[in-house]
Amino acid sequence: MVGSTSRVLITRPVQAEKPPFLEAQTTLDNPLSFSFPPELHGYIYRGVTIDPDKPFRLIRHQVAWKERFHLYFQDEARPQVFSYLPDNFKLARDETSPYYPWMKIQFRPAENNPTDVMVQFDYFALPTFDLERLVAATEALQKQVPPNVLQTHKVEFEPLLVTGDIEFRLTLPGQGAQTRPNALVSLTEGIQDTLTLSLLEFRAIFDALFTSGSSLFQGSIHVKLGEELLPPIPLDARLDDMEGPLFDSQEEAGEAGTVAVTLTNAIESPIRINSLKASLRRLDDLDTPAGAPIPATIQALATPLELAPGASTLFGVIPNAPTAGELDAELDTSDVTVLPDREAVYAAILDPTVLVQPVVDLTIQTVPALFQPVANAAAIVAIEVLFDSGEIAQFTADTCTAAQTLCKQSLAIPLSLRDFIVGGLNLGTYRYKVRVIRADGTVQEGAEWQTGNQDRLFISTASLPGNS
Repeated sequence: MVGSTSRVLITRPVQAEKPPFLEAQTTLDNPLSFSFPPELHGYIYRGVTIDPDKPFRLIRHQVAWKERFHLYFQDEARPQVFSYLPDNFKLARDETSPYYPWMKIQFRPAENNPTDVMVQFDYFALPTFDLERLVAATEALQKQVPPNVLQTHKVEFEPLLVTGDIEFRLTLPGQGAQTRPNALVSLTEGIQDTLTLSLLEFRAIFDALFTSGSSLFQGSIHVKLGEELLPPIPLDARLDDMEGPLFDSQEEAGEAGTVAVTLTNAIESPIRINSLKASLRRLDDLDTPAGAPIPATIQALATPLELAPGASTLFGVIPNAPTAGELDAELDTSDVTVLPDREAVYAAILDPTVLVQPVVDLTIQTVPALFQPVANAAAIVAIEVLFDSGEIAQFTADTCTAAQTLCKQSLAIPLSLRDFIVGGLNLGTYRYKVRVIRADGTVQEGAEWQTGNQDRLFISTASLPGNS
């Protein structure tokens, strides 16, 4: 069991039986009426929108945790229940393997100018909280519960349910905070938002996603509870700190309670395991944990260890004391680091079904003097300009004659959006090589791709392989 606990729903066919009652309709002479005032029976109305002038009464408490105060709201109708706010929101990973970032980009032509390319960027963020914070707050909060209630109930925690008065503000690189009224925002379900951006704006966001430390792509969720404006909840959007699983795992039971674990990197980027902790839990059946965690030790795992996407490591989880019964390993992956790979992330979030290909109308020029007759085998008979998009411009001694001042060819060169987003090339940049064919059949080709970003490309003697 890695990270969060998965749930399996098992359904079984149920045979229809004859109902043990008879259906009938009748009219009551004295109809019964029921009244449940919200201030007395708030638990009945949970999740139901009622008169905002008569909200549920929640009692506000503050408890310190790691040099920060956190708010808890006690339910007056159920005083043992305390609602809490998320610590923050983080970008989400997919729930099914492979656990790619829950983001998608589509390139689209601009409505006002079809030659311009826009980016539709969809992303999803999940609320997160520190479970240890709630555990630590239990002692302070149970003092607020009447003793007679504590005799039959334990302190319970629930996420705060707020359906209105939530404002989401987003700050993008180089821009101020903007309100996102069309984003779907829930303190329990997460944030779903769509941005429409220019290529330059999206590349700035893409770069910010890989920025460690302070995030350049961030937001805040502002919640108003009654007349009180609660402290904002941050959204930190970074690819090295996302919410969601990282590994696929397989377990095999061994002797004396030992569990052999195979851990596989199931994301798009490399993962570094700095350290790993584990415990065991005894199972009553395949799905239901029973009892407290059993202290255990990991064996045959040398850390730090880096796993490429799809790579696996095998190790054992051994109970510190002899333990009988069927056991399941629980791993603490808090000291595991994601090493985001720009190429892999781009490939994982790109929607290839929407194809937009910007081009540059390029004129390639050279001079006839490069083809002057030379009475030796080194005479140039052809010059080819090869573009990494596959296009080729060719000049030959027959087509580029002394009668021309300049020899020209025009090509529409597709531009690589991947190179612009991932490689950081300037918008409009293309890559090319020059190939020379000589009279003796010798072919020379430039070893490295050259870059250009002008709409005219001149091939001179210095451009030829071996002369640059």
